[in-house]
Amino acid sequence: MTCVGMEWYERIEKETLDGSSVPELADRLHGILRDTVRGIGAAELAFSGGVDSSFLLFLSGGSLSPVNVSAPNTHDRVASLASARALNYGLRHIEVSEEDVRRAREALRSIDPQIPREDMGFEIVLLLVVQRCEGDTVVCGQGSDELFYGYHKFRVREPDNRDSLRKLQDSVLPREVKMARMFGKELVTPYLNTEVVEIANSIPKWIHLYAGVEKAFLRYTAIRSGLPMEIALRGKKAAQYGSGVQKILRKVNP
Repeated sequence: MTCVGMEWYERIEKETLDGSSVPELADRLHGILRDTVRGIGAAELAFSGGVDSSFLLFLSGGSLSPVNVSAPNTHDRVASLASARALNYGLRHIEVSEEDVRRAREALRSIDPQIPREDMGFEIVLLLVVQRCEGDTVVCGQGSDELFYGYHKFRVREPDNRDSLRKLQDSVLPREVKMARMFGKELVTPYLNTEVVEIANSIPKWIHLYAGVEKAFLRYTAIRSGLPMEIALRGKKAAQYGSGVQKILRKVNP
């Protein structure tokens, strides 16, 4: 989904859920996320240029500095630069090499010897950001896809997000906290703020996937808040693929 048009946006505005309109819920989410992000202080942001990280950067009021990890000529290299420019931010880019991927893979195996093969790629991306960030705090958009129905599987086979949230809480987040601590850093996840989680969980799946648009409610909130439409409607590409890390990983895997 590169651009889905705006008909859905005009329609979702008219929906009401348990006495609260979608615009009212969106304004509440905007306020909580803004206050959460600005309360972090100066920090670096794992930045892909998609709606999740771009919305956090937009709300930060200048306190976050975007950092992108990717190989040359990849989706995330192009998207992160375009989004940072549109939001008037400088972008720090970390180019990833085969040796970087090898070392990151071994570090992850030392943290979690049982790490599933399918998790390795996206965790390498985050590990490289955490490892190379200059400050003590790294912000990421973890939890957004699980809470706001950003995965394709939610449209085609999974009836809800409970299994994805359970995996996030039971294995992914504990692993990522250990990863950050390995490098003496703190990992901050604004989308997992308790009030954000409550809002996301109060909204039915059909609103999150309104008119077949993944993360429709979050995209609507971002556009209503002022995030440029071309960023808010940018299609998702998983971090391991958008960054080119998965392609490198296939080369270096024994």
